[in-house]
Amino acid sequence: VQGGGQRAVAEPPVAGAGDRRGSECVLVVDDEPLVRDLLMQILANAGYRAVVAPDGQLAIDKVASGGGDIALAIVDLTMPGMNGVQVMEALHALRPGLPVLLSSGFSPASLPGAAHGAAGFLSKPYGTDQLLAAVRAALDGVARAGGLPHDR
Repeated sequence: VQGGGQRAVAEPPVAGAGDRRGSECVLVVDDEPLVRDLLMQILANAGYRAVVAPDGQLAIDKVASGGGDIALAIVDLTMPGMNGVQVMEALHALRPGLPVLLSSGFSPASLPGAAHGAAGFLSKPYGTDQLLAAVRAALDGVARAGGLPHDR
């Protein structure tokens, strides 16, 4: 999955990836429509329910107004308005313990210190297998034990 106007294609299901499937609700927060649509498709193909928001404020509004079934948020780090860390902090204020995966084309080493509240980090571009592995690990709590894992 990549931004910047480049065309990304959903990879076919990976053999043996059955343990990465789920039925939980995942909030996808990204300002790029192509990325949002692709993530929604990949998550749906793996059995997840995806809810999308094009910016941080709408994501916060979705959680605040009855988003109790949202089990995970995938948040782009660089968006107009609120950045991904600010969105994560606001989501945690509403729902402490909600796992948040941050995603960016920038290096994880360049993340602000506050990003260590994230359940994981996805470096763009990433593939279907990386995405589903990170989603499953965050939902299962595996990622939270070690701070901010990179490219699980």
